[in-house]
Amino acid sequence: MSAARYQYSGFCAIDPKAYGAEFPVASAPPTPTGPLETGAAVISLAGPLCYTSRDFVTYDMILNAVRCAVSIEGAHTVALIVDSPGGDVPGAFDTARELRRIIKGAGKRFLAHTSSCAASAAYALISTADEISVSSTGQLGSIGVITAIESKAKAEASLGLEYAIITSGPRKSDGNSHLPISRDAIDAYQSSVDVMASEFFRLVDEHRPGVDSRGLGAGIYTGQAALAVKLADVIESREQFLSRAGTIASLPVVDTKLSTAAHAAAETPFMAKATDEDKKDDVRAALAKAAEDDSDKDMQAKAKRALAAFDKGDGEEEDNEKAKATANAAASLAATVQTLTASVEAQKAQITALTSQLSAKAVADERAAFFASRPDLTAEVVKSLEGVDLAVAKTIVASIPVVPGRVAAMAATASVADGAGKGDTQGAPEVDPTFKATAARLMGLDTVELKNEYNAAAHTLTLGKINRKVV
Repeated sequence: MSAARYQYSGFCAIDPKAYGAEFPVASAPPTPTGPLETGAAVISLAGPLCYTSRDFVTYDMILNAVRCAVSIEGAHTVALIVDSPGGDVPGAFDTARELRRIIKGAGKRFLAHTSSCAASAAYALISTADEISVSSTGQLGSIGVITAIESKAKAEASLGLEYAIITSGPRKSDGNSHLPISRDAIDAYQSSVDVMASEFFRLVDEHRPGVDSRGLGAGIYTGQAALAVKLADVIESREQFLSRAGTIASLPVVDTKLSTAAHAAAETPFMAKATDEDKKDDVRAALAKAAEDDSDKDMQAKAKRALAAFDKGDGEEEDNEKAKATANAAASLAATVQTLTASVEAQKAQITALTSQLSAKAVADERAAFFASRPDLTAEVVKSLEGVDLAVAKTIVASIPVVPGRVAAMAATASVADGAGKGDTQGAPEVDPTFKATAARLMGLDTVELKNEYNAAAHTLTLGKINRKVV
């Protein structure tokens, strides 16, 4: 028997141990088997499940097998026996819902069993069953999504290889193996994984309401443990499952004047809408005939109700299509509005950030210009005012006298007091006090004392107040 490796490079719902492992190649699509006396059409699924593949079972193969199973005369149950680690995310969740729609639409019982493993995408398929059974050593779970990013950049660089990746957008190169793995790429992939996992959780929550799909942490549970967390309903062997599948009540298999499809439609009127197109005429004719036959009043009444539902269903199809088209258009419009709203909000955020940056720069420039106007201040004083509001800092600095020698020459002039030195040769001219103090400082004839002074009345603090004394 030939084998192949499962190496899907996209998003997977699979037991991580199975990635890259070898599995037998599917020699033929899964087909339902008897024995029909059990009343169950059995479909076996083995190996990885794929959206498309030349080696393994695909989701289309599974759906075709189920369509074949529900058409088998005498089968009131469709039973899936699964031995699969899971597989591709694309198609998995839609296939799971379609399985149930086909089987329940045909009025059949839907059962599933594993004696080995039904994990991840495989569990997604059987989660829609009416009942899930597992052997004492069978495994269920791994409800989650996984993918990987590979980078060959370091290896290629060591070999002297260089690549230029040309893209039309910043996210286009995410996951390219010639580039180093970036945090942004990881975040983008994580976002996609979260969306797909949410769809998986929603599927399980719809059909297995007792399961805490998120809380299980994508773990795999064996036998009784799977039963305890409600991933399964029954613990039994494969043989016990097959034996029991034939005894579960569903549509009774009886000989009537109706064909199997017409009988199903009579028993369950909504079935008339789900009948294949190529059988509609035959079913309607059989229902009309049964509606005229009064030998079995109960069956006649059922046939009349089914015939009414059948005819009403044809008339409703066009209305349903119009409603569907309207809903699709509304959904498309809503998606467009949502996208535009998100774009506007993003632009608002960018404008707010830019405004904040410009405001911060203006304050920084004003602060720098202010301190540049006072080069006499020591580095320690400037540093102590770094975290102080600029308006407060200006008030503090204004109280600190300018230290001579650190600024341009003081614009002080000597002046002679009125009445002094004007014809009075006996008296010396009186010098302006400011000029005198400046001269004393320039000649080093004064002393400097720095003090911090607090004015309790004004509630002000003066840092580094300079007291000068002329020697």
